[in-house]
Amino acid sequence: MRKVLDTSGRVLQVFAFLLIVPYFLGIYFNEPTQIVQIYAVSALTAVFLGRMGIYFGEDGNMSLQQATVATVLSWSTVSLIGAMPFLNYLSFEQAFFESIAGITTTGMSMFTAPQALPASVLFWRSFMQWIGGLGIL
Repeated sequence: MRKVLDTSGRVLQVFAFLLIVPYFLGIYFNEPTQIVQIYAVSALTAVFLGRMGIYFGEDGNMSLQQATVATVLSWSTVSLIGAMPFLNYLSFEQAFFESIAGITTTGMSMFTAPQALPASVLFWRSFMQWIGGLGIL
């Protein structure tokens, strides 16, 4: 289990770095503070959980079963954290679904009028699709 925590923690560290991109995009487009801050909160959550996973984890080779558990844990945690920017516009269940749809690259959406969203949120939706596509590779 310690190897799983280490691997999941490293994935969360990378994800935290990726959350900084829409943060700066929101600042660039002068979006309201509430919208921009959620990216910082999400990134800090990912950093904290990632550091905890690495601290309590153990580096080393994993079995196939451990790798499978690490993948499920990483994608679940990334989906939860990735849903945070959507909570201003959707319920928790809808935001979580939107995030899972992005990370798994299914392309489904809960937004009925995405064109009304701020630029950073639109970017985050599409960026999650790209991140998920890289994760599959």
